[in-house]
This record gives sequence, structure tokens and C-alpha cells, in this order.
Amino acid sequence: MIMPSNLRNFAKKTVLSFVYKFPPLPQQIHGKWVWVHPRARFSLSTKTFFKGEPHVQTWVTERLKPGHIFFDVGAHHGWVSMWTLPLVGQEGAVYSFEPSPANLSILEWHRTVNSFSQWMIVPKAVSDEDAVERQFFLIDSGDSPMNSLTTGIPGMPLMEGRDVGKISIQTITLDTFCREMGMRPNLVKIDVEGAELLVLRGARRLLSEYYPTIILAVHPYWLPPGQSPAQIIELLKTYGYTVFNSQGNLVEALCSGEYLCLNAKAEPIAIQ
Repeated sequence: MIMPSNLRNFAKKTVLSFVYKFPPLPQQIHGKWVWVHPRARFSLSTKTFFKGEPHVQTWVTERLKPGHIFFDVGAHHGWVSMWTLPLVGQEGAVYSFEPSPANLSILEWHRTVNSFSQWMIVPKAVSDEDAVERQFFLIDSGDSPMNSLTTGIPGMPLMEGRDVGKISIQTITLDTFCREMGMRPNLVKIDVEGAELLVLRGARRLLSEYYPTIILAVHPYWLPPGQSPAQIIELLKTYGYTVFNSQGNLVEALCSGEYLCLNAKAEPIAIQ
């Protein structure tokens, strides 16, 4: 029996109101303890990152060094960001891009409670244009990893029964952000639930001149009409990138999953 969406949403909010009353929980990351917000600790993204994405942990750990700059595009609750902070050290920096108010509050909590001084949170969505107002979809009141510029478009799969809301947000391109901040990242993680091509189109200068390593989560079912995984890999290849799947195999086509995108022109990194 499938629970009606209104009852399911009510049940989720009731459970969350209980979870939010839990005290902070400790979590060990790279041998150091950090405090974790109870909502983040019990979220599906926690299980996904620690149990389902060991390849992402490996890619990040092997390639980030002290002094490096990491961009977390689509940061959600900040698990990937917190994983990278000890790797870049006090000499480096982590920039987390996240527009959902619900997720932003948890990101800010993690940064403040743990005194992560080298962690900067950017309350904007990354896209192919700089906009003061752009429609952004909040799934289940924004307390979801499925929030996106695209997931609420009518007809998108896996959205049946979901509470889909809309807010107006600011967007920025990675090219604009890098120019305004006077920096370039060594590694960029992109997990934006269907807005992958938009992010890459807004990073053409970054890709063509600075060649950062990219960890790209691809969601073919949430790409907007007129976009395809073939366009994503073609854009990457245009700028000299080769793409590897989670098993380390070179690929010429993309399906759902995470990919490591490397450019031969990038500064080589010694893998331990």
C-alpha cells in the first residue's frame, strides 16, 4: 500500500521534528572528531556517502593536498565538504555552493560548531548564467538532496508524491565566481540533480584555462528537455577531459553515477 503524499509528508515532518531535538553527534573524519547535526547524521545522504560512494572518498583523498582549493557544488548537508577540510588544511579552502534554506542552515551549523575557518558557504546555485532571480525547486520543503534547478519541471521521474515547492534564488557561474574571487579550484565536485550541463557551460573558461579535476554526479533522468548525457561528455571532451567511471574504466558514454574527469594539461598529482 502506497501512503498518500500528504500523509507521507506529514509523517516525515513529524519524524524530523523529533530528530531535530537530538543532541549533536560525534563523527570521526580522517582520525579527527567533528560534531554532526542530527538531521545530517540520520539523512540518506550520510549512508550514501559513507556506504555507497567509497570511490568518491578515494578520488577526493588522493587528489587534494594542503593548500588546495575545493569547490563543492551542490553541498547539501556538507559531508563531502567536511571530508575535504582536513585534506586542504588551514592553508587551503573549501567553498560550498548550496541555495536551499533548509540545507544552508545545517551547513552553517556544521561550520560554526566545528570552527572551520577555512570553510566558506556560498548561498547560491551554480548555473550557466548570473541571475538575481531564478526559479529553484525545493523537494519536501527543501530538506532533500533532490533540490535542483530542474527536478520540479513537470513530468520529471521519481517526483510522484513529492512535495515540490519553488523559491526564487540567485545563480552564479563558476567562471564569474573565480574571476570575482581571484582564484581557481584544484578540484570541483558537481552534484546538482540534473543541472550538470548548466554548471559546466558556466565554467568554460575554468575548464579551458585551468583544467581542474572534476568529480561529476550524473542524473540523466532529471536533465531538462533538450539536454542529454551525450552533450555532457562532448563538452568535457572539447576541453581535453577524459572520463572514468567508479571502477576506474575510461568511458565514452554516461549513465547514472559518479565520474572522475581528468585533463592531461593539469598539474600532475602523485597518488599515494
